[in-house]
Amino acid sequence: MDILIITGRFGQGHWSAARAFEQHIHLMRPDARVTVADLWQQALGDAGSRRVYRLFGAMVRRGGPVYDKLYSSGEPSFRPIWPLLMRAISRLVEEYRPQVVISTLPQCTQLAAAYKQRGASYTLVSCITDVSCHRQWTAPGVDLYCAASAHTAQMLRQWGVAPEQILITGVPVRPAFRVPAAGQRQSRHILVMGGGLGLMPTEQEFYQDLAAIPNVQVTVATGQNQGLSHKLAGLADNLHQIGEGEDLAYIMARCDLLLSKPGGSTIFEAIACGLPLLAFAPKLEQEKENADFVRQQGIGLVLPAGRQTSCWVVEDLLQARSRLEEMRQQTAKLRAATGLDVLGERLGLTGRCRQAGD
Repeated sequence: MDILIITGRFGQGHWSAARAFEQHIHLMRPDARVTVADLWQQALGDAGSRRVYRLFGAMVRRGGPVYDKLYSSGEPSFRPIWPLLMRAISRLVEEYRPQVVISTLPQCTQLAAAYKQRGASYTLVSCITDVSCHRQWTAPGVDLYCAASAHTAQMLRQWGVAPEQILITGVPVRPAFRVPAAGQRQSRHILVMGGGLGLMPTEQEFYQDLAAIPNVQVTVATGQNQGLSHKLAGLADNLHQIGEGEDLAYIMARCDLLLSKPGGSTIFEAIACGLPLLAFAPKLEQEKENADFVRQQGIGLVLPAGRQTSCWVVEDLLQARSRLEEMRQQTAKLRAATGLDVLGERLGLTGRCRQAGD
């Protein structure tokens, strides 16, 4: 079976979901030929796509009011380069002849659906990478929708999607995140991160306060935030920072508590690892809904805006071991209720998705 996964690097979540699909499919069906394509790189080349992604990153770092307006409108925001993107998807489909196309980006869903309406023949899967949903994720010609949660599924039904087309899979994460970590956790070990762009507190004092909590170890994944990386160098003996190349699945499996912006991929990586999440107060519209999901599901809390108050919340939770255990139990329930097995069955890949390490 030939499978094409199309996405873009608008933040790391969409790309991470695409790579997760690739690895899960190879576990389900080792003989499948899977291609992951960055559609913007295909359409604009390396230099052009990098410029687009830098512009996106700058917009998000400034708080994202323009982004939120585009997100809330539900209207496609790529019309000026639509012909280039359509030519790119045409080349990919003609080269790889996929039986299945999976999209992990709403614009890719729109493009793949439009190209399918021109006469192409493939099963089209739209994978929503946040708890929230908007119209760009839906299109005529989409056969199946991977919903992050029951709330996501409800929103899809409101947009007119038939219930039988909706599969509650969670946001796909790499199989390595689902490897049990029993006996490996280090008590009072905190991981702080902010996604691929490194969107996290920038005040040096925040990390000093975290490192001052008694008997704590702090690991900070700075992502692309080089400025923060320089600030943290040599800050405290019990504070260690890691770069983009580190294996987050390995590190998350050994931590006690995660502090992060509430991106869709990050939330479901934490769920897969059984790791309680303290979410930084979100700024982007869809991350506000993600944060609500974290709180409502009992898998974590949303941190207050103040630096010192946030650190008090962290310290109190590290002391309340029973509450941390309750959060881990809730993550276990969500983990058991999500996964790509059901999608594999619907696509005829396998009857069971093997976990890494099976």
